Amino acid sequence: MKSGISSHRSLHLWISSVAVLMALLCSRAETALAQSPSEIFNRANTSYKASRFREAADDYEKLLAQHYHAAAVYFNLGNCYYRMDSVSKCILNYERALKLAPSDEDIQYNLKLAKLKSVDAVQPVPQPALFRWWNNFVKSASYEGWGIYALISLWASLIAVAIYLFLARRRLISMLALLLMFCSLAFLALAIQQHQQYAQSNVAVVMVRSAFVKSAPDAGAGNLFMIHEGTTVQLLDNVGEWNKIRLDDGKVGWIGKDIFERI
Repeated sequence: MKSGISSHRSLHLWISSVAVLMALLCSRAETALAQSPSEIFNRANTSYKASRFREAADDYEKLLAQHYHAAAVYFNLGNCYYRMDSVSKCILNYERALKLAPSDEDIQYNLKLAKLKSVDAVQPVPQPALFRWWNNFVKSASYEGWGIYALISLWASLIAVAIYLFLARRRLISMLALLLMFCSLAFLALAIQQHQQYAQSNVAVVMVRSAFVKSAPDAGAGNLFMIHEGTTVQLLDNVGEWNKIRLDDGKVGWIGKDIFERI
């Protein structure tokens, strides 16, 4: 009896040991096979150059799923979808890249090309020159860029204060320090504004091939007009499953939440 019990326990321990060993081996194998973000990015770039756009897009999507939200990733992913003639996904990723790098000329140019593929040729409502200039100025840098400008201005103002206190008590130096401090606060305000717009985007891209815009948040409401994939809309309000939108030309209506994706 004792020998039988001893044999059973030995068998159980042996099976447990083998299971643990196999788990460790599998864990190490997964670690060895796991690739760094830079390796995935390089592999995606290689696939793109070889015209394997689907493979490249899958790898860029993996990076985004791992929270590597970089302008280059969105830009390259947009290029993949452009090659695959996926208008909505192409424009969506170019727009997301532009939010992170608003002054990048390559992203701006490719976005313009992509929008030429969109069916809806929406003409924006003309804005006064002053408002247009201000919007372009605010979008000339990302929130990170404005934050860097704020830090540079702050340090420059502190250096000016040090010069004023220890080297030469000149009125010009004190005025310069105040000006730099004001610039730092202004840049900080722009950085906060840009970050809020980035975190709470109220702009979306139509992802379906076509959809009717309703006059009210109801499937039985009248159709006002039709929009197509790739069109950007501004989200104004939502009621249940419906969102009120405005196009750049001023048209307003309601669409379902499954029709668009936020930038």
